[in-house]
Amino acid sequence: MVTSPLGRSVVGKIGPKGQVVIPKDVRDRMGLKPGGSVFLEYRDDDGVLEIRYAWNDPVKDALDHFARIPVRPGMEGRTSLDILHELDREDEEI
Repeated sequence: MVTSPLGRSVVGKIGPKGQVVIPKDVRDRMGLKPGGSVFLEYRDDDGVLEIRYAWNDPVKDALDHFARIPVRPGMEGRTSLDILHELDREDEEI
């Protein structure tokens, strides 16, 4: 695998059937599983092909997605609503 200097781009391979192989570390980081879906968007103006994760089971996939987001120290075990209220209070103090 080749990574760009900024660490954001990787090189995938195109197989004989036109299938694109997404490197394992990228699949793991994005939570992509075999049989999952992605959105492909091609932009004619700049030739960019963008791949976006598509949730298949919205509730389960959303929970899996948000479970990978690091929790701020001291906020473990709190509900998202509790955290949002605390963040609102912090914003008001600023």
